[in-house]
Amino acid sequence: DGKDALPEVTPPTTLKGDLRSYQRTGFAWLQFLRNMQINGILADDMGLGKTVQAIMAIRFLIYNDHIKNILILCPKSLVKNWVAEIQKWSPELSVIDLNPPANLKNIAWDSCIEEAIVKITNYESFKEKPKYFLENKIDVLICDEAHRLRKNSSQISSSVATLKTDFFWMLSGSPIEKDEKDLSTLLSILNPRKFSSN
Repeated sequence: DGKDALPEVTPPTTLKGDLRSYQRTGFAWLQFLRNMQINGILADDMGLGKTVQAIMAIRFLIYNDHIKNILILCPKSLVKNWVAEIQKWSPELSVIDLNPPANLKNIAWDSCIEEAIVKITNYESFKEKPKYFLENKIDVLICDEAHRLRKNSSQISSSVATLKTDFFWMLSGSPIEKDEKDLSTLLSILNPRKFSSN
């Protein structure tokens, strides 16, 4: 009857390219999460453009909700790709790749946090998160290749789970790796009040 269909949401009009129909569906899903004020997972097969969908969604938040502080966590091998995709799809957004050596981590984050709306770093650098995030909230957190967080006992999972954020989206091409435990762990990080990984 169409009652459960996602609402039609139009991406920002000044794009460098066009979204495909299934990408528009993913974009609408992220906007649905935003409208409902809940965290969630955008999961589909690899290679279908989850990065682009997320970029359009954060762009929508920036222009409609005046979001100014976005953190993207991803594997080290994907950091440059995220920077390139943002520059392609939303070149007006300021973006910075932060991967300082461990002994300069806190100084680097404190000095660079206001230099760009979008901050991108790798999971490994968040085994012990910068001190900035102990006291400060971020507007949007995006975890790409979120299956990297499926071990709830890992330092990275614990570090991410304690970040303060208004919007938290995970992207995954493999939401269930081996069993349901992986998915329950991701959901427990997204919404610990509703889900448990035990």
